[in-house]
Amino acid sequence: MTLKQKVGQLFMVGFDDTKINSHIENLIKDFNVGNVILFERNCKTPEQILKLIQNLQKLAIKYNGVPMFIGIDQENGMVTRIGEGVCTFPGNMAQANGATEEEIYQVAKYTGEMLEALGINYNLAPSLDINNNPNNPIIGIRSFGENPETVTNMGLACIKGFQDAGIISTAKHFPGHGDTAIDSHLTLPCIPHSKERLEKVELYPFKAAIDAGVKSIMTAHIIFPAYEPVYPATLSPLVLTNLLRQDLGFHNLIITDCMEMKAISDTYTTQQASVMAIAAGADIVCISHTEKLQREALEETLIQAEQNMKLQAKIDTAADRILSIKKVLNVDEYLKRNIADIANKLNPPAAIKLAKKISKNAIKVIEQGISLPIDPGKLLIIAPDSRGLTGVDGLWYIPNFASYAAEHVIADSIKLESDLSIKSINEIIQKSQIYDTIILCLYNAQFMHSQIELANKLLAEHNQVICIAMRNPYDINLLKNPQTTVQVFEYTPLSMDSLLKILFKVFVA
Repeated sequence: MTLKQKVGQLFMVGFDDTKINSHIENLIKDFNVGNVILFERNCKTPEQILKLIQNLQKLAIKYNGVPMFIGIDQENGMVTRIGEGVCTFPGNMAQANGATEEEIYQVAKYTGEMLEALGINYNLAPSLDINNNPNNPIIGIRSFGENPETVTNMGLACIKGFQDAGIISTAKHFPGHGDTAIDSHLTLPCIPHSKERLEKVELYPFKAAIDAGVKSIMTAHIIFPAYEPVYPATLSPLVLTNLLRQDLGFHNLIITDCMEMKAISDTYTTQQASVMAIAAGADIVCISHTEKLQREALEETLIQAEQNMKLQAKIDTAADRILSIKKVLNVDEYLKRNIADIANKLNPPAAIKLAKKISKNAIKVIEQGISLPIDPGKLLIIAPDSRGLTGVDGLWYIPNFASYAAEHVIADSIKLESDLSIKSINEIIQKSQIYDTIILCLYNAQFMHSQIELANKLLAEHNQVICIAMRNPYDINLLKNPQTTVQVFEYTPLSMDSLLKILFKVFVA
């Protein structure tokens, strides 16, 4: 390979279409880009996804001579890129509360088999971050929990499931994104713990994943002064080469989180940081969205490499590592597939049954002043919309739970705005007076305090109030004098159906 072709192998890029467009075709043709990341914008139906990826692989083989890594964030739960025509599962925290380790393995294996059938060979999951900061806005329910052993055991089961299905699994976000109250999509966080603490907590699941043979690790855009006082982990040789490669003995793929995230782009620029990440020891640089930034990063990397033999050596090593793994990709067989060939991998009945079981088992009734399930009498259901709150959340549409539930039981419903005015709160309190039972859904209310204000006023006015944390389980800790509280761990169609069965006697067989 030429140096330019090698540089192209070190980049994973996104584009905005459900079919090949000039953006991605030109990056493959002109810059020899070797890898693609897919989002919801690329994924509509299984048949469309299959055709898109087959066409991407044909382009890659035509211009690069080797197949692509096709990446995706199919974490399940609230971070799900493919939702139509396939079985979707609860996310990590819901799994931790509703599944055994064997069932977590099966979830990952079913998910991996679906991805592999469609041609996706690189899943950017699972999160091995330990959710030890309740104010964390970006990890939260994407974590298996607060305990290093729990996260490790469940994470290893997940990794094994993905990799037994024949795809690359990615442990993220190294060295750990759990203990921050800042979203690295928006700014640059810092985790100031000592090495001793980091080794016992944050690094614990990553060490185990490396020992278990995880094929990929994603870097965090976070400063860890114990290892590196200046640069975020993604850009630090002390973290990627000294700690991850040498001390922990990881010899597989290091991939960066997206280099358009503001933790990187606002401080270093995407172009400069891409070169720095490769020099630090990253194998694959992920730039998920913007064609201009992708082109400029590729150009800058090639220019710098032509002038810098050390950087060129890093590129050679990374390209060799990538190409050695791509040798085992059976693209010839894959290009012959049609949708009928893979139908049994997309929505198997056993997978659907398992997803429903875990979803229902995950829901936790914490306080039960009101016995569940209920015969509600005159019922009011109040709920905000499920919506993307972070840079990693999707742009999906999910029905509002209040209106969705009102289609299945006799109830009135109120759709909450994301930020309630005092006037709106008082109007809801006034309207609520005529109801026997009130169900109030909270959605990351610890970051939207007007929801908590409404909840506490309702609790003070009524003795039949059920408060449901639809996503962040810590919301219920902010309630004064709670009556009945429920934790759901995610706001998805699957979880809403499970919640109906917990709440209402009409659904109990």
